[in-house]
Amino acid sequence: LLFLLLFSLTRGVAAQDEEPNVSSSVEYTFGEELRFLFNAENAADIERIRLSFRPELVTDLYVVDVPFERGETISVTYPVDVGLIDLKPYSQLKYSWEIETGNGVKRVGEQSFRYDDDQFAWQQMSREAVTVHWTGNGPAFGQDVLVVVEEALSNLSAVLPLERIIPFDVYVYSSSAELREGLEGAGLDGSETTHPELGAIFVTAVNPQSAVADLGQSVPFELAHLLIYQIAGENYSLFPWWLGQGVGTVFQARVNPSYDQILDEAVQRETTIPLWQLCEAPQATGNEENLARAQSASIVAYVRLRFGDQRLAELVQSY
Repeated sequence: LLFLLLFSLTRGVAAQDEEPNVSSSVEYTFGEELRFLFNAENAADIERIRLSFRPELVTDLYVVDVPFERGETISVTYPVDVGLIDLKPYSQLKYSWEIETGNGVKRVGEQSFRYDDDQFAWQQMSREAVTVHWTGNGPAFGQDVLVVVEEALSNLSAVLPLERIIPFDVYVYSSSAELREGLEGAGLDGSETTHPELGAIFVTAVNPQSAVADLGQSVPFELAHLLIYQIAGENYSLFPWWLGQGVGTVFQARVNPSYDQILDEAVQRETTIPLWQLCEAPQATGNEENLARAQSASIVAYVRLRFGDQRLAELVQSY
């Protein structure tokens, strides 16, 4: 009897000394809410649960003590409004848990997840620094997109010198409405598709028959801004609008054919825009905006023709 009693007490002490078995994950509703899930077995000794997380493009570290009911098994779902933490779409978020027991504080290893637009069934394909995402087409389409991106990278590298390309993503939406919906759902301006700070470019391919040709227009333009952002870093906001606009335009598969006529008319009427005004994005829309874009492309094309790609690259680097 004494042996059985000692055996029982020993088992009880051993059970108390066992570490809690912890697991966690994250779910989310894009544009609305994150849900941090925490589960623990053998958890009777847990006295406190703390969650820490940091969005990739935000300097703030969020730390919160998570309420829970004590017990042998603990299961907690902690919701967070994405609008309150400035979580950027298509970016990474790192998080970790910390539990306190009678034996001290234990930190559960840091984890991360990517906050993608999950409203669509994305397919993806990667090669070196590029990952492309698309919907509604087979793998051959993804291969076509990669070819367009790689050709644009090769061409742009002549004037946008980078020692190393930071890995980036290309999202190909099947319509402008879907792209606008995705950006607005993430709290971004749906009319502005250029967001290089997100480490991704966003384009559309509406018609499968003309998709490659259409991407030959949109990919070089958006990619130019992303690479300029990688070069300029925190100085990106100081980069002249005309130079980024012009580089993106002249490397498109074909420059807007109306630009020549717009420029000719402005020259004849003496209504061209002074270059210094083009250092910032034009506030006007319509004809004046088109003239600003046409002039920017013309200036960059002239610099390339007159001085060569190397001088243009030096101009970019100087900013």
